[in-house]
Amino acid sequence: MANIYIYPKLPSVHHFIIRFTGSGLANCLFIYARAVLLSEKYNLPILNPSWVQFNIGPYLRGEKDKRHYNGLFKSFGKSYFLKHWLLLTQKKISEDSAPVNLKKGIIYVEGLKNYFEDIRFSSNKVLKHLLSIIKEKDLKVYHQKNENFIAVHVRLGDYSLESRTNLGWFIDNIKFIQSCIDEEINFYIFSDGNQNELADLLKIKNCKLVFFGSAIADILVLSKAKLILASDSTFSAWGAYLGQVPIVFNKKHFGKILDNEENELVTKGKEQTEIEKDLKFLINKHVVN
Repeated sequence: MANIYIYPKLPSVHHFIIRFTGSGLANCLFIYARAVLLSEKYNLPILNPSWVQFNIGPYLRGEKDKRHYNGLFKSFGKSYFLKHWLLLTQKKISEDSAPVNLKKGIIYVEGLKNYFEDIRFSSNKVLKHLLSIIKEKDLKVYHQKNENFIAVHVRLGDYSLESRTNLGWFIDNIKFIQSCIDEEINFYIFSDGNQNELADLLKIKNCKLVFFGSAIADILVLSKAKLILASDSTFSAWGAYLGQVPIVFNKKHFGKILDNEENELVTKGKEQTEIEKDLKFLINKHVVN
């Protein structure tokens, strides 16, 4: 299988050197992770993914993170001229093909497929590889963040009103958590929203809006949390997956994330007493020392 390569083809509407109108980092990570695991399983060389992209949306919405993903990752596979030559000259092979039966070509890994279901129980491998390719500044952030905190991810920017999780849901759950623990703990608010949009949330004691310099740094810090209150977003979920952090959603459009399913809670459709019982279980098990 010496002439078989793995290519994580990240999403885009147009692709010329960089990607145009591509997906956010969290959705790109599914493709990256499946490619890395496939490469490791069959001992096959990998073509470096094209992380860099341009989207007009973050500029129009005035977001602090413009989602270019430039300079976040070191090259870890075949790249530059060789990569593009191979892509031009080698036949495309489906990800579902069995590499042992192939002699030559490039296996394209693309699409979201089954989200975390495809990579569940492999978070240690994925995290190890991810930490080996991120730049030093983000690696430093990850290793230095050792305090106890609860993460809150509020997705606003490119989500419609129907897709968003109501701010009141976050406020109610933060206040409930605070009522359950004696010690003070910081709530780190990760969001593409601004101070005005998040004003009611930021009024709560120990709630602090944070940004650690890049999307990957934020995901890695999320992975260090004691608990995550999440939007219906794979960004929230990637933090939980990499650190196997207990996570609470109001609603969720994708499947299981964690190895231990009892550490995932979806509250929509449940009675408040049941929600509080389940949430208190997670607090007592993971937050209270």
